Amino acid sequence: MRAAFAALALIVLAGPALASEEPDKGKEQRRITSAETYVTAPALSAPITANYVFAGLLVVDLGFDVPDAKLRSRVGVLQPKLTDAMRSALADYTYARFRPGGAPDPDRIEAMLQQAADRTLGVAGARVLLANVMVQRGR
Repeated sequence: MRAAFAALALIVLAGPALASEEPDKGKEQRRITSAETYVTAPALSAPITANYVFAGLLVVDLGFDVPDAKLRSRVGVLQPKLTDAMRSALADYTYARFRPGGAPDPDRIEAMLQQAADRTLGVAGARVLLANVMVQRGR
């Protein structure tokens, strides 16, 4: 029993030391370009409903092209608000403009997300770049 506690204590104490030796690759792995002006954004999703029943999920991967360094830092600071505004815009799209079984319109999605981003930032200059638009069917 003491050996088990000693082994557990060793793992708990050594865990942070072992984890700190490896570099944090989480953010770097998500980058799809090496451009300095590119800012990653979390994936967005919105439910698709038909007759008030879950019919699927619309998932959008995106980022921003922000040439202005000052605005780029603002995008980073306002990331939670940007994400919330763009999720709301995507939900509006799935509710009002998308029908289950159809294909999503990336141009319309991009326009709605761009409006939400511009409204949240208070200024234009952070261009929304869509990386992936996917529909997952409900069961």
